[in-house]
Amino acid sequence: MKNTNTFEPSMKRLGEISEMMNDDDLSLEEALKLYGEAEDLVAVCKTEMEEARLQLREIFTGGEGN
Repeated sequence: MKNTNTFEPSMKRLGEISEMMNDDDLSLEEALKLYGEAEDLVAVCKTEMEEARLQLREIFTGGEGN
């Protein structure tokens, strides 16, 4: 069972990025950089959620079948 503990820090950083993106003084270059970082963090969170979903499925089915 893989446990990388990256979901919470990734969600926290996404919140920070969201706050920063609302800054009217943010340059286009910085906004694009933050957007790219956010895309990467979303991918991490999706992966972690899928792994958690699969773990729950295994728990509820007793490891039998899909």
